[in-house]
Amino acid sequence: MSKPSRPLSNSVWSKIDVKSWAITEFTLRQYQTRKSTWSIAMIGMLLVTLVLLFYVKGQTSIIESIDQDGDSYDWDGDGYSLAQELQYGTNPENASDYPNVPALPASNWVDEDDFSYSFSGEKCERNIYGIVSEGVCQTNVDDDGDCERTDWVLQNKLIGQGGTDSNYDTLDCSVFISTNSGMTIIPDNYVDEDPDDNLYFHEAVHRGFVLGFGKIGFVFLMGIFLPLFLATGLIRDEMESETLHYLIGKPIARGEFYAYRLGGYLLMTWFYLTILIFIMSLVTGFVAPSDSFFRFGDIQIWASILFATCLMVMAYGTIFSTFGIFTKYGMLASIFFGVWEFMMAMLTLIGTGSFFVTRMSIVFWGMQIIDSVSTFTWNDSEYLISKGEYYGLEGNEALSSFYGVPSIGSSPMTTLFISAAVLIGITSLVFFIGQSAFKRKELK
Repeated sequence: MSKPSRPLSNSVWSKIDVKSWAITEFTLRQYQTRKSTWSIAMIGMLLVTLVLLFYVKGQTSIIESIDQDGDSYDWDGDGYSLAQELQYGTNPENASDYPNVPALPASNWVDEDDFSYSFSGEKCERNIYGIVSEGVCQTNVDDDGDCERTDWVLQNKLIGQGGTDSNYDTLDCSVFISTNSGMTIIPDNYVDEDPDDNLYFHEAVHRGFVLGFGKIGFVFLMGIFLPLFLATGLIRDEMESETLHYLIGKPIARGEFYAYRLGGYLLMTWFYLTILIFIMSLVTGFVAPSDSFFRFGDIQIWASILFATCLMVMAYGTIFSTFGIFTKYGMLASIFFGVWEFMMAMLTLIGTGSFFVTRMSIVFWGMQIIDSVSTFTWNDSEYLISKGEYYGLEGNEALSSFYGVPSIGSSPMTTLFISAAVLIGITSLVFFIGQSAFKRKELK
């Protein structure tokens, strides 16, 4: 006669599940009843709200465009701009020589080249005086057609300057982008010489904002302050209040208790971060420059920010709670560690991967995740920065300050996996150390 099977409610796995959820739920209830938890949550929400207000204001503002090529200026004071005089063949330096047509407003000749921030084109070579350099050639970028016109006196000025192929890439009216060392933009004469400042400004500021707030606001600030106030006392507070005897008096190992406490902390912080980042992505998705009503292309960059920040609060939370197990001065030790991370964050922003010491920090690996995803989400950011520098476009500093090239691995995807593995590995190692110390800890 076969032995009756044990009811599922009495199995080992169900008992473990009941214990884990009981401690996790107890941890969550503790957080819910503490004023400090709600204060931290409100501060984070207020920070996000204020930052979004500044972002919306920046995206809805109109900056004064600069005439990069100067063809809107009336050099001889006859009421006609340089471009209009060149169009009709009159002398732009002689006030008595002007077209016999109505004068057009100078604004017609500002931002006339629109702005294309897409880094696309065919691979090509530039050969000047026997020196060959490889790069990418962009064609069909002369939006106002002033390089291609044959009826303008402007074309006479091109004689002796390389004609319509002044960059020597064997293509007329093109832009050569050198990729030999860095990225250098070399356009033909009168090609894309006056890009739209506002289009560039809003795109560059948007990317700079997402990368900057993703790295500083979430990965560093949220990533370190949430664990500092919520995880440091995860075990220490119970030890000092002498309530730990009652909590571990049940048939449960100390290591399990520590893991389930961390589980409750992670459930709360991850849920909170998801809400904040969802709000950020929703607002920026509707406000940011886009060809559609919502900027769907940024979803993966926001997902990378959420992923990196969740790994950060997990790593910092494990480290800080372990400090609390080792010493009653766990908060002080966590603050000192936070100062170190702040210095490493600043060094990482100055030059990602240029300092080996930055790799000895947690924040470096979190920022690498964002840089990895941004590289293939916005694969033209480096070109955008170079173009902004070349034409002196406003907003370039915002993007160049926070854009970083992944410095670990042979590709962005490799860097992403390595960075995530390092953070998970550090968390696992510190958790094992903390768990071992907790097992041997003598309670009062």
